[in-house]
Amino acid sequence: MVVGDPFAKGLTAGTALELVPVKDGDKVRFQVLAAGKPVEGIEVTVGLPGETEEKSPVVKTDKNGLTESFAAKGRYCVAARRAEAKPGEFAGKKYSAVRHTATLVLDLAK
Repeated sequence: MVVGDPFAKGLTAGTALELVPVKDGDKVRFQVLAAGKPVEGIEVTVGLPGETEEKSPVVKTDKNGLTESFAAKGRYCVAARRAEAKPGEFAGKKYSAVRHTATLVLDLAK
């Protein structure tokens, strides 16, 4: 959860998958980054302020890793997920993919 200015510099950490709020005038967009670079075509679920989970749109990122813009003011709950075909083994069990999930909760000022 971002407490304070959701557009402050230095919020990214260069992790496997992250969500970053991007100011777009009086609206907000969400950027998906993997290892600090934009990821195209990732599905992002955007929980809109005042709406139920069933009404959360699922949008895809563009070539810059950005979603469309959202104008509603209030609390957003955002999630992105990415799977990599990277087989391995953990605790004696084999797996075929590594999944990364990033979530973000922020308040867009009214």
